[in-house]
Amino acid sequence: MHNLLSVFFIIFTFFLTGCTATQFGVPEEQWLQMNDEQKQLAISGYNQRQLLAEQRRLERAKADALIQQQQKALQEKKEQRQQARINRIRNGAGDLGDLIRVSILSCQAKLHNKYRQINPVSIKLADGEHREIKINSVTHKDRSYSASLPVKYNEGLVTISGQSSGKKSIKLAYEQSWLKGHRYHKLSAKGAVKLKECEIAISVIPSSSFSIRSRYYD
Repeated sequence: MHNLLSVFFIIFTFFLTGCTATQFGVPEEQWLQMNDEQKQLAISGYNQRQLLAEQRRLERAKADALIQQQQKALQEKKEQRQQARINRIRNGAGDLGDLIRVSILSCQAKLHNKYRQINPVSIKLADGEHREIKINSVTHKDRSYSASLPVKYNEGLVTISGQSSGKKSIKLAYEQSWLKGHRYHKLSAKGAVKLKECEIAISVIPSSSFSIRSRYYD
């Protein structure tokens, strides 16, 4: 009975700890009034609580690590499927409009704190593909500056110089005129790389198995 009362006493003092100074979870003032048996019970209870708290922490960490591992595996599978699709499109197995050529014919990019004319650049893009292309300023006085420009093509939308912050990028939606080639003039962006006075051409690259009807244009 005495031990049972001691346990109740320890539990009661534990809930009264608050922000006061404590010894093994017991307020300092109360600790000084406890006998040796009560102190041993308090120490034992404190150690058990600490052990349980550590076990719970380890279990949560293990569960979180498992979730992260599963999410990573799912993301890797998604990326693998996406890359396999891109490869098929590049090998000629896509629909009309799945493979395009984007050419930056003329443009000024802000490089080294100044807008500079860049050299023309042209790339192929498959639907779902996101690439970083290197742009270089026109050499002036034996000096040239470069930057990495993100270009993405997804579901009929070309995005140039886009970034996660949502700042203005160049966005060009699929048009039937891409089949023969279409030029855009005086485009600008304030995204990953600031651009202005850009002339950009986009054309569809026919594949070996496309249908006459484009998947992006009825």
